Amino acid sequence: MKTLTNVTIGLLLALLYQVTPLRCVTSHAIDINSLSVQIDDITYSFKDNVMGNIENKDNGMVRVSIGLGDPIQKVKLYISAEVKDWDQIHDIALSTRSDSMMMVFRNTKYSFTIMPSIQYATYSGEQYTRKLNRRKQAPLFVKETPDWTRMSQDERQATGKGIIRNKGMEQTGLFLSLSPVTENGQLKEIIGNFSGIAAKNPDQSVSSDTITIKEGQFRIEVKP
Repeated sequence: MKTLTNVTIGLLLALLYQVTPLRCVTSHAIDINSLSVQIDDITYSFKDNVMGNIENKDNGMVRVSIGLGDPIQKVKLYISAEVKDWDQIHDIALSTRSDSMMMVFRNTKYSFTIMPSIQYATYSGEQYTRKLNRRKQAPLFVKETPDWTRMSQDERQATGKGIIRNKGMEQTGLFLSLSPVTENGQLKEIIGNFSGIAAKNPDQSVSSDTITIKEGQFRIEVKP
């Protein structure tokens, strides 16, 4: 595979983001608890061995996890995403550009991980003490919270406050859409599409060959 420039990779990421559908495939297009994906020029299909989990966390986040281990094809795959205040009724579209998500793929040919290049720190509630010097008075010590807790994501990126940068992931991206299937008001299935770009050598500072993930789809059963 040819080495791609940063500009080319950026264009590919933008294109993948544009073509990622907001509406997932219909439930008849893929069997339950199955997944298929094309990685570079190889198509992988997994039937009846895909597991999914929906976890409603105390902080209002919903964690969606999809995983499989196929001993015959010698493949391990894991996708996870955390969604804030998702009603699990309406479709959602997620991206590592703005959401907390991850994909891990392992087999005899490929081994890669996709994560956000920027992660936003979560406020733990801890305050710090700041000393205020006052003229002709004793210093005043006040408790304050970090200023980045009051900033938007764009402001945090611009100032560099309250963020963690992962330079090895700057030329990667993962896009995921989820479509819930309900019955009598209960969530029964989740149908998803995903695509992205991974780096073969994410630890290198220079551009490296990339891996293209496309036409990914899955359908998982949600058990009560």
